[in-house]
Amino acid sequence: MKTPSNRLITTLMILLTTAYVDVAHASKTYTVVFENLSLQEATIVKKTSNCMINDGPASVTLEPRITSQEYTIEDKDTFGGSCWSADKTVTWGFSDPSNGGSFYFDHEKSGSWRTGFWPEQSGSMSETVWCGTKSNPKAAQCFGRWVSGDFDYFTISFTAADPSATEMRFEQSGDADPIYYSTQKVICMNKSGIASDTFTDKIEFPIENCAPVEGNESKIEWKMQAGGQGGPGISVAYYSKYAGGVWHTQIRQGSGDSGAPSVMDVSCDGKKCLAPDYYSGGTPKKMTVFFGAPLPRH
Repeated sequence: MKTPSNRLITTLMILLTTAYVDVAHASKTYTVVFENLSLQEATIVKKTSNCMINDGPASVTLEPRITSQEYTIEDKDTFGGSCWSADKTVTWGFSDPSNGGSFYFDHEKSGSWRTGFWPEQSGSMSETVWCGTKSNPKAAQCFGRWVSGDFDYFTISFTAADPSATEMRFEQSGDADPIYYSTQKVICMNKSGIASDTFTDKIEFPIENCAPVEGNESKIEWKMQAGGQGGPGISVAYYSKYAGGVWHTQIRQGSGDSGAPSVMDVSCDGKKCLAPDYYSGGTPKKMTVFFGAPLPRH
């Protein structure tokens, strides 16, 4: 057996050292574009960040009517450090208008890396975010949902929020099987959200009832399937009725297959609204459906 030469050993050490340095200083740079689609001047301020080398300017002010600003941010993923494989986040909020609300960027490792933008506090401004690349800037809508891919270009558009819209959230434990949902029926809705998608821990989208006319009933019916499309399913419905000058809202759960997802609780602006309970405080601003253990197998 031949003994490796000193030259070969030196070459290997250089290669290993270079690879270690590359990993030890791992980071990713992103382009962030803010677009003001509203009819008023808006100022966005940076509130907090985590595991970022560069988290962007302290504030950005945009004139009304489709104006934009672009800058870069860079995350930190140093090997062996506290940021290694940790969440990279930046939170922004509106200082003008002061009640505009706040939202945050989250790049996390859940098996593989994924990216999402999420509302922190709802307000008078409504955001739409696209994740993509410079050549394909609107590859995937990523506000209120996770997306996977080598995305490094984010377009954050905002305008005045619809005061009658509800922020719908589906949520479950992050270690549970993914749930695939598909819209089966829509009755008297101005907005019914994303028609179908898969989520592992949470997903959000806006919905909006039809006109507030005495006797009107708004409804969305979804089929929720455990493990993805084709898995055991259950019917879950959003139901809202306008009576006595106010909307009365709840989530209804039908019968389902063995092993299908099950609704454990529903919150409408912090109050219970899983049938038979109703929320009768007007249109809820935020509605969260919590899924728990699957239905028992027979």
